Amino acid sequence: MNNIGKAFSFVFDDPQWLGKVLVGGLVLFSCVLVIPIPLLAGYLVALRANIINNKTPLLPEWTNLGEKYTKGLVLALGMILYSLFGFVLRKSGIPLSGLFAFVYRLIMLFYLPVMSVFYAKEQTFESMFKIGEILQFVMKNFVDLLVFWLLHFVLAIIAVMGLIGLIIGVVFTAFYSLAAQAYLYAALYRDKA
Repeated sequence: MNNIGKAFSFVFDDPQWLGKVLVGGLVLFSCVLVIPIPLLAGYLVALRANIINNKTPLLPEWTNLGEKYTKGLVLALGMILYSLFGFVLRKSGIPLSGLFAFVYRLIMLFYLPVMSVFYAKEQTFESMFKIGEILQFVMKNFVDLLVFWLLHFVLAIIAVMGLIGLIIGVVFTAFYSLAAQAYLYAALYRDKA
């Protein structure tokens, strides 16, 4: 739990933080076109890997964009597969399917961020489907994960504060928020896995 303060400050430890956040904000802004979403996801994979491996600076460079895009695409595919299962469960028509789908969504609130850290660590498609290991990590660290989930709201408020910066600032504060969230989960994994 001692990673919470660091999650809000680690970005500024990088001497090149301003440029990296500006590029990240521009990539986030361009995600309205959908195509850049895997690039942003791949950057966050690289960030999580840097945190897990104590690599400095933690913020990755905006280089090797093809590799980042590919890794982000793989992560997005894994997320889509988990989402499809929930959709199929909800639409299955079996008794209590709505209740099962609701419980599944609640579990995914904690599961998916941890799954993305497992992927960042191993960077293999299979690592996203180590269901037993991921669930064990979630259960073992549930209180920390609950606090992190509640911090998402704080980070969302920080992201919205960019609106004060004449609308466009929101993409930069939103990118900062994503980086802070990535730090929380990756540092937990690094410290407790």
